[in-house]
Amino acid sequence: RSGVRSADVIRTLKQHGFKKLWNLDGGINRWAKEVDTSLPTY
Repeated sequence: RSGVRSADVIRTLKQHGFKKLWNLDGGINRWAKEVDTSLPTY
């Protein structure tokens, strides 16, 4: 949940030609803490 796996996926998708990609720095847990506090964390 820290964004490491999604960063790996982003790299792979870029290698296959995808261009408009975003990765959450810090993952969904950071997003829930700093952006959307209503989002549950586990």
